[in-house]
Amino acid sequence: MMSDGPRNLPPREPARPYSKVRSQLATGDLFFLQTTTRVGRWIEKLEEQADLPPYSHVGMVIKDDADLFLWDAPGGGDCFVDPYARDDPDNRLYGLHVEHPGCRVSALDDVLAYYATKVAVPKGGVPGFWVRQLTPPVSREQFTALRKFINRVDGLPFLTDFGYFPLLANFAAGQRRTTLSFGTYFCSQLVADSYMHMGLLEMEARPPNAYAPAHFGIETADFGMTDPPPLVKPAALGGLCFVTWDRSVGQGARCKQEAW
Repeated sequence: MMSDGPRNLPPREPARPYSKVRSQLATGDLFFLQTTTRVGRWIEKLEEQADLPPYSHVGMVIKDDADLFLWDAPGGGDCFVDPYARDDPDNRLYGLHVEHPGCRVSALDDVLAYYATKVAVPKGGVPGFWVRQLTPPVSREQFTALRKFINRVDGLPFLTDFGYFPLLANFAAGQRRTTLSFGTYFCSQLVADSYMHMGLLEMEARPPNAYAPAHFGIETADFGMTDPPPLVKPAALGGLCFVTWDRSVGQGARCKQEAW
């Protein structure tokens, strides 16, 4: 059974303020963006053509002791300090690049303050993000597996040579269960591969590059390419919730990257 047409974004109401949600965030939780950037709108149009809800970017929360980070592949910018590249001798960028483009760990509050300047905001509304939370909490073994994966791929690029054709080609290859552009990541590919390395996402169903941001926002299956990711039980993603940004915006304004 295929869907009847493009899926709309979930409602923004009822919404919860970030200041109330922040203390409940944990590793594996996902933030979704719909942006106003040129590239963001291009990604959203592609998803609409595939009957997917039009998110342009997805990133994954990391809770490391008391610290909250976002692990994402934003596609550019040397704008935010990567604490793992700075502090972990096993990280491939240790001693080289603390602020870098490509796959990146950054302080959640700082990067969301910047992304809040890039998201689409309805007239009279406030900036925000859709959030899905992972249950049950990741185990120590799963977190260790994630850290090892991050150390191996931190800083790998989001390929933009020849425009954005490589992104589309790699995603299309994923639908055929193959992969192009080894050693590069787009945002949802990075989330999928991170989930796979933690044992949260089935590896046999599709390769990581078969997932668009919107796949992780789908809650019901229609038995086609718009199925939600096949998580390994008991892992599950909760319902989507719109989280309003109730802190100041603009940190990272010097950053030239686009929020995808």
